[in-house]
Amino acid sequence: MVKSGKEIPVQGPNSKYLKYKKSLCKECNGAYTQRFDIAYSKFIDHVDSNEKNILKKRIINLAEIYGKNSEEGQRNLYKYLIKSFVCRVVEAGRDAPRHLVEILSKKAFQTNLFITFAVNEDKVQYLPDDMKMVGNGDLVWSEKIDSEGNFSATYHEYYSYLHIYYWYNSHWDFGLGSRWLADSLYLYLGSFSSLSSEQRDKSKNMKT
Repeated sequence: MVKSGKEIPVQGPNSKYLKYKKSLCKECNGAYTQRFDIAYSKFIDHVDSNEKNILKKRIINLAEIYGKNSEEGQRNLYKYLIKSFVCRVVEAGRDAPRHLVEILSKKAFQTNLFITFAVNEDKVQYLPDDMKMVGNGDLVWSEKIDSEGNFSATYHEYYSYLHIYYWYNSHWDFGLGSRWLADSLYLYLGSFSSLSSEQRDKSKNMKT
């Protein structure tokens, strides 16, 4: 995980480094949202145990994760990601978008928070198989406010090779996957490389 400017290796989705501060965003970080946490843990477990197949097909089938409860499972996964985004916004000193918090208690909803998933090809190539790095990028927002008082923002976080991108009231990069808002059982993954040629040369020995 990125903490104080450094990446931290973790053992899995239950690592203490992945927990939100208890004082952070109490509205969307209580016992009510535990099922969202469980949905995310199942998702990460699947990403770990099916890495070769996911990287081959570049698709994550949520039905393989949640089975007969796929509709509820994908909705809970999306709500976990709402929770992650909202808590990051609050941590950065902004008010939580009210309609995003309200979605946590709804079965049907509309929102301008789209999520995409993408594979970091350099991590696939150079990150040791037994090392899972977790971190996040900067929360970047525009001061331009729409008619309802909403700002625009982009943000991403990652677990190992899989990066999760948040596009709030914002256009998204088509190369970083198909946009998703709990409306499909298939997550179509995008792809990108983050290292320079010099950085790749330095990383070649990490796999050995």
